[in-house]
Amino acid sequence: MPSVDLANATSVAPEEAPVSRGSELNAPVAVDLSAAQKVVPAPAPVVKLAPLSEAGVDLAKWLLVIISIFVLISVVWIWSAEWGYSTWLGLDQLKQAATAGSVAETVLKDRESFREFWLKIFQMVLLNVLLPVLTAILGYTFGSSKNSGQ
Repeated sequence: MPSVDLANATSVAPEEAPVSRGSELNAPVAVDLSAAQKVVPAPAPVVKLAPLSEAGVDLAKWLLVIISIFVLISVVWIWSAEWGYSTWLGLDQLKQAATAGSVAETVLKDRESFREFWLKIFQMVLLNVLLPVLTAILGYTFGSSKNSGQ
């Protein structure tokens, strides 16, 4: 790779961009819309799904509701457990336990392991059970409807 010597470099100012006025561009000052016509698009054709596809879509909707409820319950569960720990320990008890040292560390490790355990359980159920089932149902539903239409 060739080396570049910047010791003798000089600064160069860029040229100023030309600015043109509106009168030079013949830009209209006002737009007259009195001659404009109203355009209404044609309605889109709606095709009713086959009974099997409709059942698959309904099943997918219910599974999405179940996933939403599961996520909501898991968030509430973790929040209530964290809130319960904070009220159970209290700041004064934590200060007293800090003097003992090992008691405070044990309680904090227990709290962390509890949180980590439930987060892994919720993640495992959501990612390994519910989402693959949803994907399989949607794939079967729309894959079978595409093949039956050919």
